[in-house]
Amino acid sequence: MQIYYFSNMSAQSQQNKKKGVLGNAIYPVRIIGYLLASISVILTQLYVEQKVSVLASVFIVLMLLYPHIAFWIYKKNQNMRQVEFQTLLMDMFWIGWLSNFVYWMPAVFLPYFITNSATNYAVNGISACWKGILIYILSSFVGFFVNQTVYMPIHIPDIYLLPSFLYLFAGSHYVGLLSHWRGSVLRRTKEEIQNQNAALKDQKDQLLVLNEEYNQQNQEILAQRDNIEQQRIILEHRNEIIERINIDMKDSLNYAQLIQQTILPLPEQLNHFFKSHFILYQPRDIVSGDFYFFENINDKFSILAVADCTGHGIPGAFMSLIANQILQEIINKKIYSPDKILQELHLGIRQALKQKETTNRDGMDISICLINKENKTIDFAGAKTSLIYFENNEIKVIKSENTSIGGEQREQHRVFDNHSIVLQPNYEYSFYLFTDGFHDQFGGENSKKFGKKRLRETLIEAQNQPLPSQKKFLENILIDWIEEGNEEQIDDILIFGFSI
Repeated sequence: MQIYYFSNMSAQSQQNKKKGVLGNAIYPVRIIGYLLASISVILTQLYVEQKVSVLASVFIVLMLLYPHIAFWIYKKNQNMRQVEFQTLLMDMFWIGWLSNFVYWMPAVFLPYFITNSATNYAVNGISACWKGILIYILSSFVGFFVNQTVYMPIHIPDIYLLPSFLYLFAGSHYVGLLSHWRGSVLRRTKEEIQNQNAALKDQKDQLLVLNEEYNQQNQEILAQRDNIEQQRIILEHRNEIIERINIDMKDSLNYAQLIQQTILPLPEQLNHFFKSHFILYQPRDIVSGDFYFFENINDKFSILAVADCTGHGIPGAFMSLIANQILQEIINKKIYSPDKILQELHLGIRQALKQKETTNRDGMDISICLINKENKTIDFAGAKTSLIYFENNEIKVIKSENTSIGGEQREQHRVFDNHSIVLQPNYEYSFYLFTDGFHDQFGGENSKKFGKKRLRETLIEAQNQPLPSQKKFLENILIDWIEEGNEEQIDDILIFGFSI
């Protein structure tokens, strides 16, 4: 019961503090109650003993002083409403129990019971009044039961009543002291609660500051998000534009590839002239700066060229178209000797690109073969490219001049040498013209160039296969080389292998 009221102390205290009932009424009410109780004791003593005993007189005096002492103690403490309420309940218990323990005379403290109940009702409501009544009835029955069991209903001398009066006096004042102690606990609890409230307020202020910072950060994040979203929309729009440009460029490159392929020899021409051949042709960027040229003069001899123009992709493709056109014009002039063709080609490139008047230094590396099937000879001339051929599986290399076609010319005339190969009867021959794309490709375990030496060794290894199969063999070697070094193709690649 006490725990229940202490737990609800704060709410009731706030409610009753507004009414001001306790501070205004409890002091006079308790004085009146104790005064009426003292009168009842006197009347009872006179009725039973025909006199007021010394013990009863002392008890009456102390009982009259008690409310003043209790009020002084309560006055030192602020907001002691609940402490006083608990004191009233405890007084009800002790009065009921001790009065019935001494005599079976509940009327002795009946006035105090009435004032106590009235005070409880006024201060704490009807539920508190009924609690006081129930406590009084319960304690009265307990006191009566103990009296009838222990002392029996017989007349007891006054000297034996002393413990009972002392119990009643000590019990009442014990309640007052207990109330005061509990009041101290409540004060400390109140101070702790106030400190906790202050700490909570500080935490609340800190949380408000943090919340403000969070809101500010959130606003910044939202602004950044909006900015990022705007940037994303811009990027998407730009990507769409770039994608359209890429599609247009790819379409243009694919169409340019079709145009470039029209200048290359038809497969039927090559199949008709050569006994066997293969072409390993891998442009880096759809269109190529590498190209091969074939012109069949008659069924007896023809001109074959493999060229590597400056650059790759679109610039290289433009150069290949120019070079192919100039080569065709030279052949139309009935100039068939490879060294003469190179000289004319050099002059034609410089003139077409206006290299005397401009800073343009584009050109090409090229190999040219005049293949004479009637005389069983092959004449070769090259500009920075070599000819590799096999005679009965024995490798042979014809090196070219170390000058290119076109570009800057410091010498008065650019001269190229002609090399002739006489084909021996009943000998097996295979010839290879190539650009630098294959042997300059990076790859392998150490990501280095494939190299001319390794290319020659690869061609030697390929001699046990027919020429058409050598193309696939070389392609696989190149793919493995690039993948092992985790590289990409860096230049156009062209190898032309043939036999007659």
